Amino acid sequence: MDRKEDGTFVLIFTTVQDCEVNQHIEKGQWWIENGEFHELHFISGQTDTYTYKILDPDHVKFSSKQQSMTMAADTYSFVDTKIDEDNQ
Repeated sequence: MDRKEDGTFVLIFTTVQDCEVNQHIEKGQWWIENGEFHELHFISGQTDTYTYKILDPDHVKFSSKQQSMTMAADTYSFVDTKIDEDNQ
């Protein structure tokens, strides 16, 4: 995922269902409102909502609160890591 300072994002992910592998690219807009992180996906028009905790300057833990896509589990968590583009 590439989240830009202007509030836009590009998400590239892979799904596997019934032995079929598909790659997806989604674009959208993100924002913080009422202490929650929101992602509006332009293709579906749906918004995902997460709680989040800043772990340190380079890591943020997100926990799903409301998902637009059906997942194997009702909730999930992940940690995003900031990548310094100058020192890849």
